[in-house]
Amino acid sequence: MNREDPFERRLRSQPLRPVPPNWREGILQSARTAARSQQAQSVAQVGGWARLRALLEAWLWPHPRVWAGLAGVWCVILGLSLASRESSLSELANLPPPKAPPMRELLRYQAQLLVELAGPAEKPVAERPKSAAPKPRSESGRPTMNT
Repeated sequence: MNREDPFERRLRSQPLRPVPPNWREGILQSARTAARSQQAQSVAQVGGWARLRALLEAWLWPHPRVWAGLAGVWCVILGLSLASRESSLSELANLPPPKAPPMRELLRYQAQLLVELAGPAEKPVAERPKSAAPKPRSESGRPTMNT
């Protein structure tokens, strides 16, 4: 097991090349971001809020700016909706009551014309219902056996 592999010998014989500067900056930036996020997680509250935050970060992580923008748009839409609802209710409260007398007069006139066109209403004379003699109940017609 202590034998060296030919691949390992070849690796040791190759000189180390320095990391390109733009790669170095990217790697360092990623490390700084990771360190900040770990620090923020350690400072965050322990409990439900931390769990909720972690869940939201995991869910929204692929495109956090897009989700934040979408949330902002929904907040604006909700605010405009609530603002327009309040103004419409206050406008309705300040409106004068509808003018009903002209409408009532028109309806009376329409009813009067209908009566004139239809002529006098003939009421049918209702016949008095015939009083029926009481009939025996179904139970009284059965014979009973007393034995």
